[in-house]
Amino acid sequence: MFIRSALIAIAASLALGGCVDPDLVEKISDLEARIEALESSPGGEGAALEGQARSKIQELQQALGQFDYPKANELCAELKKKYAGTQVFRRGGRTCDEVAVIGKEAAALPVDRWFQGDANLDGSEPTLLVFWEEWCPHCRNHVPELQGLYERYKGRMNVVGLTKVNRSSTDDKVSAFLQDKGVTYPVAKEQGNNFSSHYAVSGVPAAALIKDGKVVWRGHPARLNDGNIDQLLGS
Repeated sequence: MFIRSALIAIAASLALGGCVDPDLVEKISDLEARIEALESSPGGEGAALEGQARSKIQELQQALGQFDYPKANELCAELKKKYAGTQVFRRGGRTCDEVAVIGKEAAALPVDRWFQGDANLDGSEPTLLVFWEEWCPHCRNHVPELQGLYERYKGRMNVVGLTKVNRSSTDDKVSAFLQDKGVTYPVAKEQGNNFSSHYAVSGVPAAALIKDGKVVWRGHPARLNDGNIDQLLGS
């Protein structure tokens, strides 16, 4: 019981922080679900359902890694229908919210201000949208890392950073961070929550790749590399 309580506290802290390492969250969620299933129904129907849901989540991650979105949608439908009450789905179901974004039309961006640069986000050119906040430790790592990607894909794909400047951050802190880290790609301050909601952003960092006016990928920016970007862009 103590171990599960500690895991719940860690998971809650990560969720409230909104700034998460996806691999760490998945490991904590999976371990917590295993412990809870054993405690509540060792060897019984509850444990069996948790195991089946965990297997489906793993299949879902494999499908997403292969960009097999029809399979991913099929698995999400099955998870919601058969395993919505499991701990595994309650902790990993956010992935299905991201899957639901694939294929959506690109949304108009309500900008409060541009910290630097400017961008046309009507979907006419491939664009990687990166949602982040200056106070988020993982964002502070990944946002500068995307500078190299921005430079390598100039002319083929744009990169645009989006921030709401909330919590302890300020416009001045954002500007100072961008300058200090040598980030030169366009960065805007999002106006309201509609844009983030359209892309199912409930934690940062998060990213969505738009091509031909539609979302072709949605996930954590750490899971992008040149190989899968080339595959998504069709080049």
